Amino acid sequence: MLVRRLVIALLALAGLAVLPSAASAYSDPQQWTVVDNPSGTVMTDTPYAVKNTKIGKQIGYEDRTGVDLGWNSKSRFEFRRSGRDHRAIPARSSDPVAIFDPARNKFLVNKGQTFGIDLDWSSTPKYEWRVNPQRKADGTTSFSLYNDSARDYVVYGSRWFGINLVWSGNGFGDITFTVPRAQYQYPKGFWFFQGLTSLDAKDTARSIQNLNSVPVRFYRDGEDYLGNCCPDVTVPPSGYLTEQQMQLVFGTKTPRFGLIRVHTTSDVQLTQLAFRVVYVDK
Repeated sequence: MLVRRLVIALLALAGLAVLPSAASAYSDPQQWTVVDNPSGTVMTDTPYAVKNTKIGKQIGYEDRTGVDLGWNSKSRFEFRRSGRDHRAIPARSSDPVAIFDPARNKFLVNKGQTFGIDLDWSSTPKYEWRVNPQRKADGTTSFSLYNDSARDYVVYGSRWFGINLVWSGNGFGDITFTVPRAQYQYPKGFWFFQGLTSLDAKDTARSIQNLNSVPVRFYRDGEDYLGNCCPDVTVPPSGYLTEQQMQLVFGTKTPRFGLIRVHTTSDVQLTQLAFRVVYVDK
């Protein structure tokens, strides 16, 4: 028994030497999709075969070292909301969910492991996951898996023991939100939109995406009239603010902010605008 424990300990140390560094950057956590409905909205309380787009394989239950997960098609997963209401609704990053395997009647949770990623199965739910779907240019939908307890994303990454999954290592957060339109035009000929992001003063934005079907122009302090004081900072549909544009809008390429203010032209009929922010969660 003592020899066996020593062998396991040595293997663990060897594995740690080649695991991805905590400082490794996995820039895009949007690497999950549902096989059953890849072009549609990801719904809660609906069984799905879940695939990682980086490796192109489905994830499922498998008896192995660490958490019992492997790359196979043996399982379906549900993103369950808390409470008794289990109607299917679109998954949103603002709503924590539990990940449920109906075949095993178990929930996937964050829990420390000697080997592999810190995940395990539980008989009781923990509503600690957030699913943030994103529609791609080709019409398919991908999503990220963020764990509130670990304060990080689950992403693909090689390791010696257990399934090739790692935490993103950067403590990324990922939110989508909407900002409402004001009841007046400012300046004349342009609608003004303003709203809170729910970020706090410690969260540093890494990217800001315009999720709308129309271009939006970001407003800066002192901009009394569009084009009167400042270079144009317009972002096309599905586009991102560049680092140079973030410098213009916020005064830094890595801003910390709780408010977004933008303009559209007066012919836009939308009453709210949607944005996605990926940020370093402190």
